[in-house]
Amino acid sequence: MSDLNQIFDEIRKSEMNDWVGGSDPEAVGDGCVGILRRYLTINASSRLLDFGCGIGRVLLSVLKHNPAVGHVTGFDIMPQVISFCEKHIADNFPQTSFELMQGSNDHYDLFIAAASESKPKSHSTLLGQYGSSFTGAYAFSVFTHLERADFQALLKLLADLLEPGGELLFTAFLLTPYSRRAIEERTALFPFGETALEDNGSIFIGNPSDRLAFIAFDLPLVEQMVFDAGLILSHVEHGSWTGSGFAATLQDVIVCRRPRVLQGAIQHVAIVPRPLRT
Repeated sequence: MSDLNQIFDEIRKSEMNDWVGGSDPEAVGDGCVGILRRYLTINASSRLLDFGCGIGRVLLSVLKHNPAVGHVTGFDIMPQVISFCEKHIADNFPQTSFELMQGSNDHYDLFIAAASESKPKSHSTLLGQYGSSFTGAYAFSVFTHLERADFQALLKLLADLLEPGGELLFTAFLLTPYSRRAIEERTALFPFGETALEDNGSIFIGNPSDRLAFIAFDLPLVEQMVFDAGLILSHVEHGSWTGSGFAATLQDVIVCRRPRVLQGAIQHVAIVPRPLRT
């Protein structure tokens, strides 16, 4: 635990903590792990992927609350955070590893450009190395900053990285009748100014001059993208960003699974009739 505390202190002192949202890193990590433990299996057999691991806040809290976890691998597109995680986390916890992946994002390209020479791995390289190998994956505050095409592409990548039956949890902003009304009546927690609706109203841009700051997708559109990626949606937990005041999370939580490989022929299971009331 002392090593964990020291690493959290190093994160607190690093400017990179602000790159990934700021706030106290341990509090952020513990809050995310509280969500993970409701939906994902985390035990000694788990091989987890922290997708968009940033400076390692959630991964460290996974280790804190589940010290016997099998292995956790972090992927990110920023060389600086991967270097930090390798130095401070992987060197102290052999059940962790980190990979720099190719990618671009308007919010992070400045940091990527400022990094020293690095060799990120392509999606195809990562698939060759890790395809169908993770029992579970999670992505916090990744899909909240993606255009539709990137949303679809990364969902497919994550689906292919999961083993059959593997679980995926990611956060996003979902357009529902309730959240649409909150946006219209300005009761949402975010101070939206000029906004835009695209794709026949199925995509909401919170700030057209900074498109990736806040993007919300219609729930049926997300359901379709999950299906197109080869995943099965199992649960949606709506967040408090709409101003509801009763949700346990800020962002909406989407949980899905990669289908298991069918073994043998499909068998019909007869319905058991309910007894008649007397």
